[in-house]
Amino acid sequence: MRPHFALLITLAACHQSVDEGVLDALPEALIGVPNLDDDDGDGNRDAWQDDLLDDDDLSSLALPAELVEGVNKRTALNLTLSGSGIRVYHGGAVVMDDETATWRFPPDQEGEAELLVEFTDYHQTGSLTLELLKLKDDSALGSRTVALGSAPFQMNHHLQAAEHLYVMQLNGWDMSNASMIAGLTEVVGEDNLTVIPSGGYQQDVWIQDELEFGHLVGMDTEMNMVLDSIRCSNGDCLDDVPEDYLQGPGTALDTYGRKLYTNSLDSFGNLECSPPVTVDGVSYPFGRIYFGGSPSYHPAEELFGVLVDQRVQAPLQPDSTWLCVGHVDEYMAFLPDPASPKGFRFAITDVDAAYAFLEGLDPESALPKYTSTHGYATVGELLDDQALRALNEDAQADYVDPTVALFKAELGLEESDIIRLPLLFEDAGPWCDHTAIALMPGLVNLAVWNPEGGGTHLLIPDPFFRSDLADQSTDPLIAAFDALMPAGSETHYLDDWDVYHEMMGEVHCGTNIRRAPAGDWWTEAAHLMEVE
Repeated sequence: MRPHFALLITLAACHQSVDEGVLDALPEALIGVPNLDDDDGDGNRDAWQDDLLDDDDLSSLALPAELVEGVNKRTALNLTLSGSGIRVYHGGAVVMDDETATWRFPPDQEGEAELLVEFTDYHQTGSLTLELLKLKDDSALGSRTVALGSAPFQMNHHLQAAEHLYVMQLNGWDMSNASMIAGLTEVVGEDNLTVIPSGGYQQDVWIQDELEFGHLVGMDTEMNMVLDSIRCSNGDCLDDVPEDYLQGPGTALDTYGRKLYTNSLDSFGNLECSPPVTVDGVSYPFGRIYFGGSPSYHPAEELFGVLVDQRVQAPLQPDSTWLCVGHVDEYMAFLPDPASPKGFRFAITDVDAAYAFLEGLDPESALPKYTSTHGYATVGELLDDQALRALNEDAQADYVDPTVALFKAELGLEESDIIRLPLLFEDAGPWCDHTAIALMPGLVNLAVWNPEGGGTHLLIPDPFFRSDLADQSTDPLIAAFDALMPAGSETHYLDDWDVYHEMMGEVHCGTNIRRAPAGDWWTEAAHLMEVE
């Protein structure tokens, strides 16, 4: 069993100097980030280089002047490093690493000195023991052990403050997403929005599917982390967007899985994280990761293994294989709600809610937007389609209800935490094995924009469930959806119909949001670090 950091710190505290004072100024633990970014832009991780760079993300261990100046012809300071993948620098050079576990601090130095500790991968643990000796008889004057650890990758959740939004600008195929981008700009502001021309990326607009934002957090260091999916290979579609727009000092990129064997479930609309939860008395202060699949059809096992190894956000897997695209963002989302005891609500599609909504409308209500694209001219035609009802009822019973049960068990949700949304799916046809795609635009497939101090803005697909397509105020589905949203949330309905909805995606699929980091995992999540 590997001890977690709380235990390492306890052990370190017990290993105090017998000579009161000189070593006591050293910390009990030093927690840093893996040095995975590329500060000099040479295409290689900084951790793969021995040369220190100006912006390197190393952790500092200050040695007080009293200790440094006490090392002389009569006294020695021996250092011993344990743990793999950890380097210690002094004076710009590596003095300790996997091959050199011991080092003697040079004598006759003046003033304070600094050791820099570098971690080369996630979640590494080790220790650095400093022992002050009398050279005359090698007797110990005192010792101190500093626990060392590097950060795990932490995915973002919707309660973290939004900082920046990314979207692709479609400039081909005789289609345009200018209307949606205009709506995003109005809410987010130009300074917080990066619009990337899709022309150089094969007109691919699915930026949510390409990358996943997260963080690496240490005591005195912090780094943005971007998981780059395997959905595009050999430079196709959005494969180069993370390198072109995100890579650089302070941002690390990583990819897991073999691109030759990718499937739709490897896209990151199928990789999300809940807000903080407590389950059966166990706190998950940074939430839990969830991604869709089944035992026979699932995302790359390599990525799954890495996410499990991070431990602070223990993953779970609902079944999303009933959907043609197969992504969890197609039928569920977490919404900030300060008035809720948990601080959020869980929104999920619901067939009973959908038919209750439809049955409350005039069956003669015209649906011009649905006539040519979905084959339904009126509300009555939707209600009369028994095959449609059967498909949705089967999906509810076989997949949606089990997902709710799973999330209640694994995330500690109660019925009062859940918002059931009136949305329907339709048969995707034989080309997609008659799985389901959104009939009404997937309003749950939304983006949450909640900047620090700026309230919560929900960026939602316009359902166009009305006869007057220009007047959102006449849309009964918008009214029903607004009534279900957490109090205080501002809703913004964006036109994503042609570019996204008709291509089996929505606003969330076509946007990606970088968020502020969460708290100190080594204290708040120490209880999750213990491994059998």
